[in-house]
Amino acid sequence: EAGIWTAESPIGRLVHGGGHLLCLGVTPEAATAYHIAEESMPCVCLSMKGGRDLRVQMDGGVAEQAGLVWRGGDCPISVKELAPGLERRRKLLQGRVGQAESVFCKAIDLWRVRRQQLGKTCGTCKVLPDGEWKAKA
Repeated sequence: EAGIWTAESPIGRLVHGGGHLLCLGVTPEAATAYHIAEESMPCVCLSMKGGRDLRVQMDGGVAEQAGLVWRGGDCPISVKELAPGLERRRKLLQGRVGQAESVFCKAIDLWRVRRQQLGKTCGTCKVLPDGEWKAKA
């Protein structure tokens, strides 16, 4: 009911509740927790309630609810800059876990870096949610 990327969602609670991210064999852009930062901007390219999702209820029934509609193009601020941004702030630990190159950081640090990267761009961005959302608007 809280939505996928809101501060009240499970991932949002991880970010804002002191959680950590361990990325095994991937970089921080694979940790989709950064979408919590995008939702908090808010980014005009995402519609948190513009789509329709199905949700399994506690009694096993299925209900329709408002849901996320993803951006209809590439974000002009690449998520590939997350690791360098965390490194510059000394907020990223790197090493190996078994055979995997791995990174570890506080989820809130990832959130802060992504928000700073998006800065003023989100307010002027021309990327909109995909065509499905536009048709419903």
